[in-house]
Amino acid sequence: MEDRSSRNVGDGDNGLAAIDVVSSQDIWAVGNTAAGEARSTLVEHWNGSGWAIVPSPNGAEPINWLTGVSAVSATDIWAVGFTNDGNGFESQSFTLTMHYDGTSWKVVPSPNPEPDPNPGNYAASNELYAVHAISTDDVWAVGHTFTVNSEQTLALHWDGTSWENVPTPHPTRYSRLRSVDAAASDDIWAVGEIDRAGKQRTLTQHYDGTSWTTVPSPNEGLTVDYMSSVSVAAPDDVWVVGHHIEVIGLDQPYQTSSWHYDGVAWSLVDAPDMNDQNNYLRGVVTLPRGGAMAVGFWDTGTALLTLTERWNGTSWEVVPSPNKGNVIDELWAVDVASNRLWAVGQTFSFFSFRTLVQRFSC
Repeated sequence: MEDRSSRNVGDGDNGLAAIDVVSSQDIWAVGNTAAGEARSTLVEHWNGSGWAIVPSPNGAEPINWLTGVSAVSATDIWAVGFTNDGNGFESQSFTLTMHYDGTSWKVVPSPNPEPDPNPGNYAASNELYAVHAISTDDVWAVGHTFTVNSEQTLALHWDGTSWENVPTPHPTRYSRLRSVDAAASDDIWAVGEIDRAGKQRTLTQHYDGTSWTTVPSPNEGLTVDYMSSVSVAAPDDVWVVGHHIEVIGLDQPYQTSSWHYDGVAWSLVDAPDMNDQNNYLRGVVTLPRGGAMAVGFWDTGTALLTLTERWNGTSWEVVPSPNKGNVIDELWAVDVASNRLWAVGQTFSFFSFRTLVQRFSC
């Protein structure tokens, strides 16, 4: 991996949460930037020689996050996230979807459904965490809708004209989706977590062109499993990464997790950890020539450092990656352009977070 300097707005916190590649000369990354108590959307573009900030709108509220980005073409790109009113413990979030037409970014209205049922009629929040664009009239965004006493999976679909809330299974009171990817319009995977008997368990859901169904998936942790990112290479080659709690006690470190779908069932695949402290995998991408790459970060006990791992066809292996600072360096997402991988996240420097971009030749 090599550092590829990205841009920042002002002196406050800046971070990148998602990346999508149109071509090696056309790459988009999104996140947010802070100024005082407010947060604004952050969009950056790579033109083949450098990164530049592209003006982007905000939602109706003062706190704005972009969490996912996906492109159909250079003139048809979607970014999603949420906008929040910032009212402390009683804050409310609303879905945020934005579209780029080759000239500028514009907010596109998106629905904010109520959990069903909603005991107590609490104000519902809605947040989107990921988006995948299959074609101009076929785009999916996933996240969750929640109140103080319930949380349910959320999937929105763009049909070329408007966003629509599409029913998803939520067999327990608490469930959410964090990532979505597709092999085709009738072969889509979304992943996240669900509460079962007080334990946080894996959640994988599949769309067959007609409806969403929950597909059984294994768990590695004793009490907590996170599925953070999914990447689909083919109907029989799907990867998911995340993390789990390894032990129960005063010190409960997170350790890396990975899962693979072979067209029939999900299975756990061991992923290495740097040590017995916290290790996280946050993003995964399948590679054009086979295999996959995952990114995240790990805790040395005194610092958080970048973590990159590659599936070589037999096992996951750690790949060396640089760190821009010496306190916090985190990678949150990864994508591939030709024979190069791009990863984005954040680094801590001089009392604030700054954007972090790394490039790796595969």
